[in-house]
Amino acid sequence: MAQELLEISVSDDTTNLEPKLEKTLVTSSRWNVVGEQSSACRIPMHFCCENGLITVVKELTKVDPELCRLKDNHSRTPLHVAVMKGNEEAIRVIVTACPESLKMLTCIRETALHLALNHNQCGSFEVLMEEIQKHKQEDLLNWKDHEGNTVFHISISKKQVQILELLVHPTNGPLVEVNARNRQGFTALDLHYRNYSDRVDRDISRLLHKAGAKQGYVPYSNGGQPILEPPPKFTEMMVESISWVTKSILLAVLIFIAGAAYACLFNLPNIYHLEDHVKFTMLSVDDLTSASQRLPKCLLLHGFQYRHVHRKYDHDTGKHVVTG
Repeated sequence: MAQELLEISVSDDTTNLEPKLEKTLVTSSRWNVVGEQSSACRIPMHFCCENGLITVVKELTKVDPELCRLKDNHSRTPLHVAVMKGNEEAIRVIVTACPESLKMLTCIRETALHLALNHNQCGSFEVLMEEIQKHKQEDLLNWKDHEGNTVFHISISKKQVQILELLVHPTNGPLVEVNARNRQGFTALDLHYRNYSDRVDRDISRLLHKAGAKQGYVPYSNGGQPILEPPPKFTEMMVESISWVTKSILLAVLIFIAGAAYACLFNLPNIYHLEDHVKFTMLSVDDLTSASQRLPKCLLLHGFQYRHVHRKYDHDTGKHVVTG
């Protein structure tokens, strides 16, 4: 019966679709028909959501809104499938027919909001935001998956700035708990610092600090006392973000440059010729003694004492004579 329902769903003739579906469902128990997997291991409702058969989805929800609560082998509902595929109109149809489908989880405790971000379906996430606000279910934004991550953790890890602005910049303040911790004790700010690398991260930092985000992970010593560490500096985060392959390449380049500089330094051309210089000779004490003996006595005396000297001109000899 499920195979027959699939054939009706994918047929080109969509006229009088609702009576056809209703007739098929009436022939057997509804849950047995639409909940049964086809030979291709597909539930008809999931198949329609996956392939964007909006008309069929609308008719199925009219026939029985409870079809929106069916789960496949991965515990995914039709809403989960529509979100993962980015079928925004199907999301609106399903949530309108069954608002409770917003609270249904996968086998690893993911909500439809988690799936939208994990599959980079930002458009689906925005539609879900509109629906949860319409149905007053904003508390879903703080629900955690099996790793303790909220949608805020995921949007930080994937650097989805558009989603972050939606979560932390509404008119009435952040819609999420910005300092919530996952199972490892990390807040969104902790995850941000671990993946800090480019200009986008600076924009995210401003958003987080404006929203009052704080670090939550504090390592402990052997004695059980917390070891308070300052936030990592920008240079430290940049170094940590470089892979070991890049570091090895940079190190090899630096070694090559240093070796080339060393070789050039000790192989410079000799621009000075030794023969153009006067040879240097050592002076001994005997040389200094003999040199002093050859100096005029007046210079030697002048270095040790000063005496007032009077000169007089002798007209007979035509010379100056020292008088005393």
